Amino acid sequence: MTDASIFQILGLTYLVIGLGMLASPRFYTEMLNKMIDNEAVLFVTGLLVFVIGYFLVAYHNIWTGGWTIIITIFGWLTLLEGLMMIVIPEKSIKIYNFIKVSKGQLSVYGVIVFVLGIIFTYLGYFVL
Repeated sequence: MTDASIFQILGLTYLVIGLGMLASPRFYTEMLNKMIDNEAVLFVTGLLVFVIGYFLVAYHNIWTGGWTIIITIFGWLTLLEGLMMIVIPEKSIKIYNFIKVSKGQLSVYGVIVFVLGIIFTYLGYFVL
């Protein structure tokens, strides 16, 4: 898998999720808050996040300069978040409860996710 294809996958995923957050804020607010309150969902999410992070780190652990270092940093952060959700779920729940989302916050997160999607998609299709 090339750097461009990783940016394309991440970019399009973030674009769709960001758009969903902006188009359906009530749905995403309720879903995220319910996810935090459900230990089984949090565990399965942690497992999925860990596996995605592992694949990114295993196949793209490159610390050289340029835009591609974003993939490596993203991979390590994803791996560590998944690890935390699995190994110390109580701590994860406390952190997520601290930042429980409201519709206003979700709009800000939606814009951030959407903009990241634009940047990643641009890098994947036009730069690399």
